[in-house]
Order: sequence, then C-alpha cells, then structure tokens
Amino acid sequence: MAMKLRITRDDFLKGKLITPGWYTCKIVEVNQETSKKGDSQNFVVTAQILDEGSFKDCKVVKTFNEKAAGVAVPFFVACNGGKEIAPDAEYDFEATKNRVIGVMVTNETYMNRLVNSVADFRAPVQK
Repeated sequence: MAMKLRITRDDFLKGKLITPGWYTCKIVEVNQETSKKGDSQNFVVTAQILDEGSFKDCKVVKTFNEKAAGVAVPFFVACNGGKEIAPDAEYDFEATKNRVIGVMVTNETYMNRLVNSVADFRAPVQK
C-alpha cells in the first residue's frame, strides 16, 4: 500500500527560511488563546509577505501576551499608519486584520535549526 503525504504550497512556504529584513505584509489571521501556564491570554498574529520575489506569500507569526502588553505598541503603531497610540486605551487585534504593515523578519535558532522570527513593525513604506 502506498503511503502518501500531500504537501501543499502553503505547507512548503511555512518551512521556508526568509532572508532577514523588512517586508511589506498583510495581517491575514489573528487568534486568541490561553497561555501554556493558563494564567493569561496570547494574541497570535499571522502576517503574509506581499513583496514580489522568492518570499512572496510566506507567512510569519508573532505572539503577544497580555502580561507584556507594551511589546504590542510597535504593532499597533504600525497598524495606525505610524502614528503614535494613546496609553490607557484598549486596542483590538481583530481590527488589525487585512491591514498592510512593515514587518522586520529575522532568523533565530530553535531546537537546533534556524526559524523565522518577527523582530519589529513599522508603517509600510510607500513605493
């Protein structure tokens, strides 16, 4: 009996190591989930690269946690067109879907292999 595995284009792109740098991305998915410890909420943001080239359509993921809310400030500033956001206000991750922003992709070692990581955000650069 044949033992076949279907690997989709999306699966292929998921494992592709992206050259570090700034990329124009669209926020394509946002999810909320309980942290591993069960004592806080994580907000998982998936961004898809729009730039033409070998990394077009690759996706990168950034997880934010409510206990370190300040880490999300650059993300919301980028989603706000680069304009500062106000303290003591609530910001909705769901409202960021389909926004186009700049994402700094880096590589880091995880379990002895290089993986993509998101290091920073900015308003998209006009071309």
